[in-house]
Amino acid sequence: MSKPAQQVLSGISVRYIAVIVLVIALSTFVSACGSPPPKDEVVATFERGVELHRMGDMQGALEAYNKVIEMAPDLAKVYHNRGLIYAMENDLERAMWDFNVALGKDPTLSRAYVDRGWIYESTGNIDEAIQDYTRAIQVDPQFVEAYYARGTAYYRINEMNSALDDFSKGIEIQPNNPRLYLIRGSVYVLIGLEMLAKEDMKKVLSLSEDPELIKRAMAILSGLPQ
Repeated sequence: MSKPAQQVLSGISVRYIAVIVLVIALSTFVSACGSPPPKDEVVATFERGVELHRMGDMQGALEAYNKVIEMAPDLAKVYHNRGLIYAMENDLERAMWDFNVALGKDPTLSRAYVDRGWIYESTGNIDEAIQDYTRAIQVDPQFVEAYYARGTAYYRINEMNSALDDFSKGIEIQPNNPRLYLIRGSVYVLIGLEMLAKEDMKKVLSLSEDPELIKRAMAILSGLPQ
């Protein structure tokens, strides 16, 4: 395998847990709150937490989410958002606890499965991670991030055909996503399918404006037969 392709595959960050915050429709949130306490206060506090989360004020967001949980402890998505903060702070035990609670309260939270799967994978529990990514796909068959995550997990345990299937499914859903072509093409290099790898790298160049993705695709292309 070429060194550039190795770098793409070894540098995979399955979840890139960071600035993705759930934005919940107001009507859905209000209906979940029930009667006590006043709905306006719960909603306003949650929205403040989401805004602080987006702005990078993790302590402020955490305080707001904690307040929401005190007022309305059955709101699954608030636990998920709080778990994201703990994960960003590398407090994986607390993050796992929050994701477990969120999924216990609402087993249809597809993103929470992916986030919990990321924790499993980052701690070496690949089988459990794949199970969670699969659950996310079962809940939402169009969830591209779940296919990407499961594909990278399959790659890590050398199940290349399964990895390619997942990356290809992601491309089927999002045919203009250059990151998916880059990762699939890198796997093609690994297994010796150089012409298919070349096609994927060319797709990256035609679709991406990201200098880093372009640089990686060019590096891989330079090592392939012309």
